[in-house]
Amino acid sequence: MKNNFHDVIIVFVLAFLHIFFVTQQTRNITQSRYLAYAITAILTAFSWGYGLKKIFENDFNFLIMFTYALGNAFGGVTGILLHKKFMKKKDIEEW
Repeated sequence: MKNNFHDVIIVFVLAFLHIFFVTQQTRNITQSRYLAYAITAILTAFSWGYGLKKIFENDFNFLIMFTYALGNAFGGVTGILLHKKFMKKKDIEEW
């Protein structure tokens, strides 16, 4: 099955969102924000499940897998940067 640009973009965005939501879950857990954690947990599950569906539809094509990995990397870095932006100065020094 040949990948189209649309599938590649969707997989990147889903991977980005998946890891971004995971980093936000961690933030919500450490700050005891239960409702925010529940919302990000649901969003994490949906983005991960739909991302896997897209990967399986494309028969584990290298471009799709590479795009998923790239989305994971960018999502994680963005989540960490956002987390640090909202942390207190004392907490940043400990990190």
